[in-house]
Amino acid sequence: MKWQGRIIKIGMICSLLCVLSLSRQQYRMAVQESIANKVIRFHVLANSDSPYDQQVKKRVRDEVGAYVQPLLKESRTKEKSRQIMLTHLEDITRVANESLKKQGVSYRAYATLCYCQFPVKSYQGVSFPAGRYEALEVVIGKGRGHNWWCVMYPNLCFSASMKKEHDRQWRRFLQSLSPREFEAMMQKNRWKVRFKIFDLLHK
Repeated sequence: MKWQGRIIKIGMICSLLCVLSLSRQQYRMAVQESIANKVIRFHVLANSDSPYDQQVKKRVRDEVGAYVQPLLKESRTKEKSRQIMLTHLEDITRVANESLKKQGVSYRAYATLCYCQFPVKSYQGVSFPAGRYEALEVVIGKGRGHNWWCVMYPNLCFSASMKKEHDRQWRRFLQSLSPREFEAMMQKNRWKVRFKIFDLLHK
């Protein structure tokens, strides 16, 4: 019967599409996990979304970054960077709380190294896929405000103060990417970013 044959064909096509969709999703997850294994993100949560609390967050972010980045200057691996951050977690918390004290707020902050879910984020035109990443996380007060996201290792957050080391770490990171990782991170502004990266790699 023709109608039975058509139903079977439609079922086979639907099954094939489901398999392809699942395979594509698994591929994206594998690429994201591979990229995540090479970086440590930086995540700062504000006390609230009020304009004042957001300004407080930015100052804490800057002062914590100014403290941490020199510590990571000589680090050449994610593992070494992780160990440095773990060793200095209490000091990072202290720096954050000193910033809060100077700003005259009553709430406190704490720092931790943990795994966080990140949305798609672009830095210097390069996109990091959404997914789970290890991160240095600073929670300010209730931690219910708008988040700030970046990449602590390699340093993509504070390039102005450490331009040469920023470029070195960024270059090493790009050279470590596999073709599929590179392609996943170049989805936006592809040609503009490729020329910029070409210049960086050939400095």
